Amino acid sequence: MQKRNEINNWKENKVFEEEENHGQITFSTRCVVTEKIVKDTPIIKSSLVARGFEEHDNEIRTDSPTCSKEGLRMEMMLMNSNGWIWNSMDIKTAFFARRSNTKSCLFETT
Repeated sequence: MQKRNEINNWKENKVFEEEENHGQITFSTRCVVTEKIVKDTPIIKSSLVARGFEEHDNEIRTDSPTCSKEGLRMEMMLMNSNGWIWNSMDIKTAFFARRSNTKSCLFETT
């Protein structure tokens, strides 16, 4: 269920196009599932992760950096120092907004 939701997120954000498998070289994927408790209610989250390390091209960045706790704290201190108002922040699919990579990569979702 969670993996299907994550694939739907990828589809909604137009992260990929489906293709027929004709024996091309592909990257595998894995689903990372985490559970946390919010107000005494268990919440299950999942992320579909492409194993970019399987490609042996040194020009491609294979990690997917996210905001660290320290970075978030610095951002909040900067906002507070400038008197800016915090309205909202959603980083759930922010990674998908970056469209600079135009290289074609094939992934398997098993």
